[in-house]
Formats: sequence, structure tokens, C-alpha cells
Amino acid sequence: MRGNWDSFISGGEDLSSEAGRWVRRELSDGDLAWLAGLPGTHELLLSGRRVRLFHASQASEFDRVRQNHTAAEFAAMFTNTEFTGDFTAGGGPAGLTPDVVGYGDIHRAYLKEGRGLTLFNAGSVGNHLSVSAAAYVILTGVPGSAETAPFSVSFAQTPYDIDAELAIARQQGLPEYDAYALELREGTYRGLKQALPPARLGGHRAVSRPQTPVRRYAPESARPGVGERPAAGRSGPVVSRQP
Repeated sequence: MRGNWDSFISGGEDLSSEAGRWVRRELSDGDLAWLAGLPGTHELLLSGRRVRLFHASQASEFDRVRQNHTAAEFAAMFTNTEFTGDFTAGGGPAGLTPDVVGYGDIHRAYLKEGRGLTLFNAGSVGNHLSVSAAAYVILTGVPGSAETAPFSVSFAQTPYDIDAELAIARQQGLPEYDAYALELREGTYRGLKQALPPARLGGHRAVSRPQTPVRRYAPESARPGVGERPAAGRSGPVVSRQP
């Protein structure tokens, strides 16, 4: 799916970020056309749930919804807009809306549910801002089925060799390298304008570890209010609940 930076990089307008201009120069015309042609949303039917995925929100890939959003913002994420259109996966009457929505953009994983709706953020594989690991979500259920069946949302965090990644970035001449290193090593977004002492920007030892156990959540039945569960931490038992 198309994200905000996919649009920025593939668009013809001037970029204020030197890193963005560098990425654009590194891509071929074919690469840029592929990015521009990515769909804004993806939908699927899974164990009787209507699942919609997009980058930032139901409005566009640029309209951000943060983890500490309002109840109105939560509800709006499940609406049909000019950007999303009606929910069409699996057929059905016009005007259907999703009951499960997943997105990215903020690079922080979490899950919220309420009134029969489930909202989750998958975090980020390449630049997660909660832990120094590749974060992603696995949806488990019966594909293409309108019948209610076991369904779960699983959060995973996989450590990788950050020093090797940063060595390649430095070798390739990536602009704003220190800010990128800060994000990967410390989970500090470059927009916060924070800087680490030189000793903390270098000399980190890569540690090879097995994948962190996955924690699974299954939405509970509809209930008043909106309850939140944070994504799994670095350790802890696997939790799995089925409807």
C-alpha cells in the first residue's frame, strides 16, 4: 500500500529533506512509477471479519491518527470515505464498512477495541520507535470466509543487526545519518530534535537473539467504551484469546 513517503518520493514536487532527495535520486523511473501506482488501501475477509488496511487513516496517507486519539477519531477510522470507497472484499451489499482496521505511519504498535470494532497499528519493520527491532503484525483466521471463526491479531518483534544496517547506510552516503542511527538504536524520532552524546551514537555491539515471543490478542465481544491493549514487549508469555 502507498504511504506518505511513497507519495513524496514518487511525486514531482520539490522535497525539503535532503534524505528524501537522496532516495529519489537512488531510484529508477520504473521504481518511482511503481511507488506512485501503489493502492491506498487493501481489504480482506478473514474469519467473518471485514479487514481494511491503510497507511495513516481513512482520509489519506497523509492524515495522521496517533495512539492517544479521541473516541471520534477511533470511530472515523472505520468509515467509508472518498479515499477508501465502500468495503468490497468478499462481495456484499453497498455501504459495508470494516470492523477491523490496521495501519502504520506512527511507527508504534498498539491495539484498541470497542463497540465490536478493532483498531491496530503494526509498528514498523525498518524504523520502529518503541524498541530496536523489526515490528510487524500477523492476522490469523480463515481467508475469504464470511463465517465467524477463530481470529487473532499477533504482534511480533524481531531483532536484527542494526550495526550492519547502519554500516551500509554510511557506505552509501545516506544524508542525516546521525538522525537515522538515533532512530534505529534508541527509538527516538528525528523530529524531536534530540541528540545523543557521541559515545552513544557509536560503538553499539550487535546482539544475535532468537525472535521475541509473539503475543496474540483476539477481540472480545462488543462492549461500551474503548479498551486498549499495548503490543507485546520484549518478553512475556503468549496470550491467545478466541471469540
